[in-house]
Amino acid sequence: MVSSMPSKTLRQRRDRAIIATSFLLATRANATASLLLKHIDVKNRCAYQIATESRIKNSKIQTAHFFPGPTIFEDILAEWVVEMRERGAVDSDALFPPDRDLDRVSRWVVPGRQPIEP
Repeated sequence: MVSSMPSKTLRQRRDRAIIATSFLLATRANATASLLLKHIDVKNRCAYQIATESRIKNSKIQTAHFFPGPTIFEDILAEWVVEMRERGAVDSDALFPPDRDLDRVSRWVVPGRQPIEP
């Protein structure tokens, strides 16, 4: 499914990464949407869900390990994390910025800016 999704625009690549992350972590939509860049650990194949920073059930701290499966899902997520960092995103920024922030990507590199909220 994700291999057939378009990936020409930043918004399309974000949407592909959302699907890939949902598959890898099997998280609720709200939990996936609230992830920050610092929560993803591609090297160790996991995500850290911190109740004070993410919208997760039962207000717990959890480590969600990637489900085994086709590597395309991990590749898409890893590429998205790299692209976000290359564009100026920092640890405290949303992993999946809303459309309004994707439209302002040139402002991401401004020193001292507020974090991009999920």
